This record gives sequence, structure tokens and C-alpha cells, in this order.
Amino acid sequence: WLSPRQVLIVPVHAGDEGQRAAVAKAHAALRNDGFAVELDLSDADLRYKIKESQQRCFNYVAVIGSREAAAGAVSLRALGEKRSRNVPLAELRALFAQMASLDC
Repeated sequence: WLSPRQVLIVPVHAGDEGQRAAVAKAHAALRNDGFAVELDLSDADLRYKIKESQQRCFNYVAVIGSREAAAGAVSLRALGEKRSRNVPLAELRALFAQMASLDC
């Protein structure tokens, strides 16, 4: 978990203001919690962004689309996994805090 690249947060559609706002909110919350978080607000294809996150060795990629933005959640995928799961932002923050507390 100790990594300079813990989480990459990306919107499904970078041009969607609601998704961009949700991405900014998630980014600010995780940064305030002390995690290494980056954003990808480029217009690149979502598949490309996910592939790029894996190549850059981010532990997690958090995708926010319209549904996730409306629910205050992210679609979370761990490095090396094929499937993602929807996680409310509060639960994600708690999960990351728990992982951080396990580091020696």
C-alpha cells in the first residue's frame, strides 16, 4: 500500500461538469486524508485511462461516471484485477485509512 501512486481518479466523460465536480470532491477528500491521489481529466478514452493507470502502477483506479457522481461513490478497481466494484466515498476513505494503519 505504501506507494507514491496510490489512487488515480478519472471521470468517464471529462467534459461532464457533474462528473468533474465529483472527481474534484473525491480528490480533495482523499488528499485531505493524506493519500497520494492523482487525477486524469484528459479527453482520452476510459479504457486507455485504465490501461495507463495499470502501466503507471497505481494501486487503485477510481472511476466516476454519472451514476457514481449521483450516488457519491466510485467504481474502484485494484491493480491487476479485472473487475471493479462500486464503493461509496465514505467507505473508500475508511478502507484506505484501515490499509494505511496496517503499514509498519
